[in-house]
Amino acid sequence: MSIKFADSEKTIVIPSTLVFTDASGDKHEVQSNEVEFSEVRDEFSQDILAINMQVEIDECGTVTNNVILDSKVDHIKRKIVSEAFANVGYYNENPNNSYDERSYDTNLTLSKDTLKKVKVKHK
Repeated sequence: MSIKFADSEKTIVIPSTLVFTDASGDKHEVQSNEVEFSEVRDEFSQDILAINMQVEIDECGTVTNNVILDSKVDHIKRKIVSEAFANVGYYNENPNNSYDERSYDTNLTLSKDTLKKVKVKHK
């Protein structure tokens, strides 16, 4: 089952299966209903800036990522298009945190294939 988030401008749909990859290319698949999600919203507009996600993966421990949406206007198609990017850790987490201070045990990121399946529907 996919997971949906919405604000006044858009609806974001996270696919039902998420694949995380490590630096060596090993893949770790989880179902989205096993993942803890939280929205990061702009303080004033309340638009979604990012989506934090955290999941326990048996052989990896805690995995934390954030998905940021880059939206721009496609003047040829005359519509807004969005592309999803993933980063390790929570949105605005200091990447220089020591091992004890960071939100994850293993450095895994959402796969490019999974990011392509994140859908953004502008209202």
